[in-house]
Amino acid sequence: MADYRKVLVLLDLSEGSDKVFNAGRDMASHSNAALVALHVVDYAPVEPMGETLMPSMEIEQELVRRSRANIEQLIAGSGAANARGVSRWATPRRRFCAWPARSGRT
Repeated sequence: MADYRKVLVLLDLSEGSDKVFNAGRDMASHSNAALVALHVVDYAPVEPMGETLMPSMEIEQELVRRSRANIEQLIAGSGAANARGVSRWATPRRRFCAWPARSGRT
């Protein structure tokens, strides 16, 4: 297997996400690589009859907060060394793939 410096694991946080995360953890440990677990919150509010039930920004922030908590719990329970979780909000209109370059994290 190739030696990697960083392994990116994309998670949807569904029931099988732990298996995907563990596969990434194992791949990273074989190369002594850093592990980044990423979940993208794709929330597009659908408002019934044009009425807002809750401010969209509050919903997005809560979804990202829950996502971060779930990823941190997954990392803590896995015994993964050199791992960090990332949770971001994005929509199809937003160019999320540019995030590593914008943040200086490549």
